[in-house]
Amino acid sequence: MTRLLRIFFQAATIISLAFCIFFAALWLRSYFTPDALAWRRIDGDGSLWILSIHSTRGRIGLEDEGYWIDPDKPRPRTGLTWSSGSSFWLPPGWDPTATIPHRHLLMYFGALPVWWCVRRLASLAAIQNRRRKRGLCPMCGYEPPSLLRALSGVRNGLRSVGSGLGLWGK
Repeated sequence: MTRLLRIFFQAATIISLAFCIFFAALWLRSYFTPDALAWRRIDGDGSLWILSIHSTRGRIGLEDEGYWIDPDKPRPRTGLTWSSGSSFWLPPGWDPTATIPHRHLLMYFGALPVWWCVRRLASLAAIQNRRRKRGLCPMCGYEPPSLLRALSGVRNGLRSVGSGLGLWGK
């Protein structure tokens, strides 16, 4: 793997892990306190558009809706708003079946960090390096008897009983 791809993969893994932790906390919080994050904007023709993300009872949903604004009434607040707990609102007609469980987001964002851990810790090269550092045969994990360990500095062609290779994996 080239260096640039490795850096990209590690950055994507860190970002994915951050999202996974965020959605795990949001999932836990959704059972105690509902939350909504909304972006409101007014178009040139006077219509109000609201894009909102709602998290409640272990589910998360996205809602996009538009309204015509009466020009005689005061203009509603625009921009990013956060509502939680008692100030929580669900838009009219919000369908809880059109949401996804938080656990799905955990699986989507957790897949890359899990793959990184498996690749880093359980690959054959990683296992062989750990065995080599502990003084074992890198191929089979055989620990030579104390006499062979004492002679291993000589490198006189001693072979592993398990794999038949030299004690240094050569």
